[in-house]
Amino acid sequence: MLHRLRQGRAPAEALADTAEALCAEGVTGRFNFLLTDGQVIAATTAGHTLYYRRQPGGVTVASEPGDDEAGWIEIPRDGSLVTATPEQVSVSRLPALNSIIAAATTAHETPVTPDARDPHMEGSRSVDLT
Repeated sequence: MLHRLRQGRAPAEALADTAEALCAEGVTGRFNFLLTDGQVIAATTAGHTLYYRRQPGGVTVASEPGDDEAGWIEIPRDGSLVTATPEQVSVSRLPALNSIIAAATTAHETPVTPDARDPHMEGSRSVDLT
């Protein structure tokens, strides 16, 4: 990933290239990647939840909603590439992630996702841009 960024690729492009490289190597699994340069958040979904919420002057991308407030939007878990700035959030399909997810789905059962309001929930992460 780092060498792609050093080549001048945008965060979303670097993530897409990395997902394609993982697919080419036969890697399977369920995972999300989040990357930011302080101006844009780039993220992928592959079998796990990912949400975003826009608020005046900022955007948050998180594995689970950070609170019970309205406005959290779930991103499809089926291989999406997310690009988020305080002004705009775009979600597009990333075909390379489909094969990674498909192989993992046939090999494993669907994991149980803990309740996002559980203060002891492990693994929940978020990225904010304001």
